[in-house]
Amino acid sequence: MEAFIEAARRAETLAAVDFAPVHEFIQNVPADSGSALQGAIAALVDAYSAADSSQLVLQCALMKCIGCILRSAAAGGRLSLEVDDYILLALFFNEISTVGDAQLFLLLTEAVTPLFQQSVALVFGPAGCGAEECSPIAPLRGELQSLWLAMARRLVAPANALESVGKQREYHGTEMLLGVVDCLRALLLSLLQAFACDGAASGEEEEGKRRECNESVMQAVCQVVEGVLLPLTHAVESLRPSSVSNAAGSGGGKSLPGLRPSGSHGETVSPLVLVASLRVLEELTWRCAGRGEGDPVADVGRFAVSRLLAIIQQYLVLQQQKSMKSVGMESQEKG
Repeated sequence: MEAFIEAARRAETLAAVDFAPVHEFIQNVPADSGSALQGAIAALVDAYSAADSSQLVLQCALMKCIGCILRSAAAGGRLSLEVDDYILLALFFNEISTVGDAQLFLLLTEAVTPLFQQSVALVFGPAGCGAEECSPIAPLRGELQSLWLAMARRLVAPANALESVGKQREYHGTEMLLGVVDCLRALLLSLLQAFACDGAASGEEEEGKRRECNESVMQAVCQVVEGVLLPLTHAVESLRPSSVSNAAGSGGGKSLPGLRPSGSHGETVSPLVLVASLRVLEELTWRCAGRGEGDPVADVGRFAVSRLLAIIQQYLVLQQQKSMKSVGMESQEKG
């Protein structure tokens, strides 16, 4: 891995970086050699942390390499990551979640997606829900929550946070937001599978554990749904008069701390991002449809629909107020 890092350090473009050593490492690392894999991940993280903003090609290459390793582990290959590996990567991704370069951020979302998919089973599976507070599962759960909140916050980040200008900024901004929506979609589907992983309870104690696990998953799902809905919430909030926008907040919704629309006026939400968010909600509700009463997956569908309807109601109220104001102004002009 050191040879790959040095070669990436000398490359002038990402296309010039040779990833053959990475694929060779993935194919040849012993299945039971966790230390070799941990060492490789640590080396990649350290190299990224040591690089400065002028070494963008190196940072992109390192992020792409980390994504390759995570996707290989997700595909059930020879690589098998430990809880400590996921904690290290979640900490690392949290630290760099505010990067402004579009290419680097897209590579970040591509790496975060398999991290979510793999670690959700550890954190919200039967073993994870029953883990003690001193277990490494507890800090992993906390870092994952911080990470998906950080990713969701990018959906309402100011456009001037991007390292590009004009039409290029608009294009890159939309591309980055679509990457976030895809990432949150993968997380939602993984959380739904965590519900399905609960086996049939064979006793009162196991039934209690199952309920506790489902409650934890439900809390996580609600947070992620709120994140997916942020572009729609932000679009509706931008219609409010600036004098009442800040006081109105989220319009009586259930926005979580750190997931509140910025309320900045003059910034529109890309229709592509709005459509992508709605498609995720549509897919989610279809997956939840047909579930029996008391099924936690059915509760997810009801929550998602209720939040979407609340946003639509806010939009209709604002449009009605706008129409009434327009009629009033016309009456004054005629009078």
